[in-house]
Amino acid sequence: MPLRLRTRLTLGFLSVAAFVALCGMVSAVLVLRGQASIATLTETITPLRIEAMELQLTAQRLNVTLLATLADRGRDTPLVDQYGIDLPGLEQHGEEKLAALRRLAARAGITLQTEEPAATQQEVVRLMRQMLEANRAGRVAEQAARQRLQQFRDAGHALEQSLVQIATSAEIAIMEAEAQARRGVRSGTATVDGLGTLMSVTLAGTFPVERAADRLLRELAGLSGRAERFLGFRFPDGLDAVEAEIRRALWTMDVLVQHLAAQLRPEDDPARVAAITTQMATLRGALLDGDGVLARWRETLALRLARLQAQPPLSAATTRYGAALARISTAAEALEAEARARTDRDARHALIGLAVTVLGGSLLAVMLGMDFARRMLQPLSRLDEAVRGLAAGRLQPGVGTEGRGLDELDSMAAAVLERVAHLATHDSLTGLPNRALFREHLEQALARVRRGGEAVAVHCLDIDHFKEVNDTLGHAAGDALLVQVAARLAGCIRETDRLARLGGDEFAIVQCDSRQPAHGEILARRILAAMAEPFDLGGQAVVAGASLGISVRSGQDAPADAAVLLQEADVALYQSKESGRGAFHFFEADMNRRLRQRKTLEADLRTALSEGQFHLAYQPQIDLCSGALVGAEALIRWQHPTRGEVRPDEFIPIAEQTGQICQIGEWVLRTACAQAVAWPGLARMSVNVSPTQFRQAGFLEVVEAILAETGLAPRRLELEVTESLLLVDTEVTFATLTRLRGRGVSIAMDDFGTGYSSLGYLRRFPFDRIKIDRSFVRGLGSDPEAAAIVNAVIGMSHSLRIGVNAEGVETAAQAKLLRAVGCEEVQGYLYGRPLAPEAFSKAYLADTDAAALPAA
Repeated sequence: MPLRLRTRLTLGFLSVAAFVALCGMVSAVLVLRGQASIATLTETITPLRIEAMELQLTAQRLNVTLLATLADRGRDTPLVDQYGIDLPGLEQHGEEKLAALRRLAARAGITLQTEEPAATQQEVVRLMRQMLEANRAGRVAEQAARQRLQQFRDAGHALEQSLVQIATSAEIAIMEAEAQARRGVRSGTATVDGLGTLMSVTLAGTFPVERAADRLLRELAGLSGRAERFLGFRFPDGLDAVEAEIRRALWTMDVLVQHLAAQLRPEDDPARVAAITTQMATLRGALLDGDGVLARWRETLALRLARLQAQPPLSAATTRYGAALARISTAAEALEAEARARTDRDARHALIGLAVTVLGGSLLAVMLGMDFARRMLQPLSRLDEAVRGLAAGRLQPGVGTEGRGLDELDSMAAAVLERVAHLATHDSLTGLPNRALFREHLEQALARVRRGGEAVAVHCLDIDHFKEVNDTLGHAAGDALLVQVAARLAGCIRETDRLARLGGDEFAIVQCDSRQPAHGEILARRILAAMAEPFDLGGQAVVAGASLGISVRSGQDAPADAAVLLQEADVALYQSKESGRGAFHFFEADMNRRLRQRKTLEADLRTALSEGQFHLAYQPQIDLCSGALVGAEALIRWQHPTRGEVRPDEFIPIAEQTGQICQIGEWVLRTACAQAVAWPGLARMSVNVSPTQFRQAGFLEVVEAILAETGLAPRRLELEVTESLLLVDTEVTFATLTRLRGRGVSIAMDDFGTGYSSLGYLRRFPFDRIKIDRSFVRGLGSDPEAAAIVNAVIGMSHSLRIGVNAEGVETAAQAKLLRAVGCEEVQGYLYGRPLAPEAFSKAYLADTDAAALPAA
């Protein structure tokens, strides 16, 4: 700050300080008279209120925290036990606070009724202890129930192993009989009738055993689910029905065990039947004994109900406790009001004297300040006018010095305006011209081009991986990258070119030259080469790259509006990004048309679902051996009101990019499930699921809700996923697939062999079906490699016991080759094109009671 201005301001502050000191001295003398009253208020009444309020807040906070901790998510936390340890301390703390209240009341000369707070405090502590005891006992009972449930699981696992061994022995007996039959045929020692008798005897002895073991396994799975479901109840309602189902299941399993024992052959190991009987007894005991799962869980729910029933009395006692303490605070407030009234009377006398002093001093301060303010505001007013001119578009305003102002402020105003003008026309991070100054440079260049017949090129540039740098390394690294990019671009251009940062990671260059577009291409290649070099961001090498769009105009073809040239360069930049980035494109008129078409299609897609423009077509899936219909695949179609039929490969990628695929996919799934319900003769409905839709939060719940809403059995629904789904969040994806399959929904891998690590996915997750991509089927008969791949896929699928479906079968020769290598299912134009529901029903379901859904 200049010396003269600092001196004047210092003198002004000293004058004000002297005035304030004088007023303070007068006020201090008068305020001392109320010191005795204020001391009494501070030492007695205020601490009394504080103690009462603190005790009240402590009780309320403890009550709220305890109730929250004892809620569902807090039952198992150590914090509950800590409350039980802290309860004696709480009681002692409350008694100490009440004793402090009595002492303060005695000092103030008043009498407080503390018997009611003491009694309610004891009641609050008693109810809290009662709730904690109920919670602790409930936790013990729940732990015992879960331990018994684990015993049940272990016994169930052992029983399952025994049944599997019995079933395996039956299969081995059949295989041995078949082998003996083959040996007899080869040696000629056995007749056909003898072989038939041998096989009939073998099957008669082993088939009932295998069927009984299989039924026992299914009953065991159902019993396990009911036991898990029993422990899922949070209230006693509904327990009796589930317990009755468990008892019926145990009775059924006992009958099946007896039947199994009766069907076993003499040469079978009798110890297996004894083991199964023992395991059944363990199962029954773990569930039905006095300390079994059912009894212990009922005890847990009873204790939880007792704890919940204790909450209303606790809340009421806490409310009474707070009310008693509030009455103490009210009494203290009354005493405080009386003390303040006495103090206010003394303060009024001090204010009258102070007002007289302030009035005289204010008049003097106003007179001295008016002249100083007038001198100071003159240059500030001129500065304001200059800034307004800058906002109006005059990028080089000046500050006049006429008038009698403060020289120091005139100099400061000129410096400030110069800085403001620079900030208004330049980017603060890189120091490059901003969009406003760049547009002015471009308009000047266009004017020269129209006069002199030269050419002008505008380069728009985006950093390809700027968002990734920001997200992974932070915004500081992103700013450092922008600064380095600006420096490299400045090193690529000539002195006559103009470089600017338009915002974000977007830069632009104006290049004036008569030899266009050749020089524009040279500059573009130079920039791409410079941007391909790694950037050093805090010791870490980062390769960012860039994409460019170039618009060139010359002579009278140059537009009057600079925005036209910028827009054309931006459209060319969009084309570079679409073609894979790291490239440059010159603007062409057809680019604008394609961009508008895409934007129009994207806008129409946002309303297509709500306006009912989508419909589903269904393609039959055929058993290759019998020719019977085994399922249908639901395929979405878009009937645009003006464009007609829009191909899925046109709008599905757009829906993926905009996020609309989730809403569209849910509609497809709901519509297909409802149609499957209307076609009870259709065994399976296949629905494609987008990776974006699959990864959305709550996808599993959406599938379950749609199945419940439409009434479709889960086993009739098959979800088709692609290998690209498995490339991201693999563990989460496999977990969701496993949960879907556990609910009975079939999972198929679509377009198998076109992605990455297909065999690894089959090893990690047991898909129900593999769909061979149509690109391999198309090459059958002409491409030996395609035939070898199809043969290998089918053989591998058979080894893994996974079904196979071949897509895109269009010729009888392809079908013949697929049948020869053991493919089970096919679909394609040879067997049927995708049809509307009515046409599909007439063509494939005419002999059933199925019907197409009515139009929406």
